[in-house]
Amino acid sequence: MKPKNDILLAYCYLCELKSKQLASDNTLRAYAVDLGQFLGKFGQLKMKKTAGKGENPFQIFFENHEFSLNWTEIVLDPIPSQSFTNLLTEAYQSWASLAPASRNRKAACLKSFAKWLSEKDLIDQDVRHRIFAPKVPQKIPHFLSVDELQSLLSALKQGKSQNLKNVEIEEALILLLYGGGLRVSEACQIKWADFNWSKGSLLVHKAKGDRERLVVLPGSVVDTLQALQSSSEPSLYIYGESPLHPRVAYNIVRSWGAKAGLNRPLNPHALRHSYATHLLNDGADLRVLGELLGHKSLMATQKYTHLSLQKLTQVMDTHHPLSKITGKTGKA
Repeated sequence: MKPKNDILLAYCYLCELKSKQLASDNTLRAYAVDLGQFLGKFGQLKMKKTAGKGENPFQIFFENHEFSLNWTEIVLDPIPSQSFTNLLTEAYQSWASLAPASRNRKAACLKSFAKWLSEKDLIDQDVRHRIFAPKVPQKIPHFLSVDELQSLLSALKQGKSQNLKNVEIEEALILLLYGGGLRVSEACQIKWADFNWSKGSLLVHKAKGDRERLVVLPGSVVDTLQALQSSSEPSLYIYGESPLHPRVAYNIVRSWGAKAGLNRPLNPHALRHSYATHLLNDGADLRVLGELLGHKSLMATQKYTHLSLQKLTQVMDTHHPLSKITGKTGKA
């Protein structure tokens, strides 16, 4: 039995996103799961882990049989808008217990899929207006104080003095996450050829959405990484002959957070948040910060502004003329 038309529609949509590099691999994996669940009674979608350019990035499983199909040659039939709406009703019921962020992601996936169907004339009417998701409350990102960062760096320094195994490599990872504000997926892929030592910069290739960006590193980070390159065996990646697996990176960061005696478990993204928060607190321009972080829009960077509210309050109390006249007590 061949996969039904509905799962083939999703399959071709995902393959086209991949071929045009309109989404990262992580996004495609999440979309494959979401669409597989949305169209669950028609089949399942799974993404290959080692899919390269020009390959079909997805496997179709239907009735426990795997199908390998050339997506550019598949003849597709339109899906009735009423069928899509009926599936939406079922989806909303199954999403009831999910967190708002998860429901929002699934809704974004279905909206993108519905847009593609409409553009390809594979549905009789645009149904995007029927897809809604709850507003996700903005959470304060977990970040470290400057004192906590100093404790982390001191723990690394002590580890180096004790000649702990792989400490230089692990220090390089942490310096890229905090000193360069990299995502963990980016930091794990860095090659020595990506550095420009004379300019103190790093070209990040595997950024989110396959966008490249240039990151300027602090002088101390450049010196530490350049010394590591000089003392290490020649290799392609800074971690050796292959990229570092993100799960290994998570374990490294968590382990050093524990060695530094931090109160909360440390993760790579907390170091990126710390990078952004500390730069903003010290007067970095929001748009410049967005460029450094690789954000596509300013909206993604604005979540850090509320973290600086206390800092701004202190500046206002110290420097504004009216604060000097009345003070917080209202007395002249």
